[in-house]
Amino acid sequence: MTFTIEKLIGSIIGVLKEQYPDIQVYSNLSHQSPEIPCFFLSLMPVETENRIGRRLMRKISIDVVFMGERGNQDESSQLTSIADRLDLSLEYIPYETGKLRTYNREWKIDNEELHYQFTVKVTMSYPDDTPLIESLETYKGGVNQYGNK
Repeated sequence: MTFTIEKLIGSIIGVLKEQYPDIQVYSNLSHQSPEIPCFFLSLMPVETENRIGRRLMRKISIDVVFMGERGNQDESSQLTSIADRLDLSLEYIPYETGKLRTYNREWKIDNEELHYQFTVKVTMSYPDDTPLIESLETYKGGVNQYGNK
């Protein structure tokens, strides 16, 4: 399986569409005239850590922003209700044939918008381009029996 951020975002959009089929989901904040209410997905800083061997861990932080109608008297309770529902539905994100766990889930209401933020940790490996030795008889390396060239 090849991991891509585009597939991850598509999976998150799928979860949001399943929970809120009538609400539009945008994958970036540059959309000119969004249809309110709506969700926006934005990537936050992505960290990469080296692991043993040819592995690395990517920590991908996502901000799911919900924009509702402003000036609504029940807006605070509506945003709290949406945050509770996102807590349940975004604990695991379906990805191809498996699930990815989310970490550091938190939410806040800022400027009448709900910001639901979490991190996905993915361990990946990259290909080893070191040529394999087919057999010792055919190996023509520069090391002799004493370890010198």
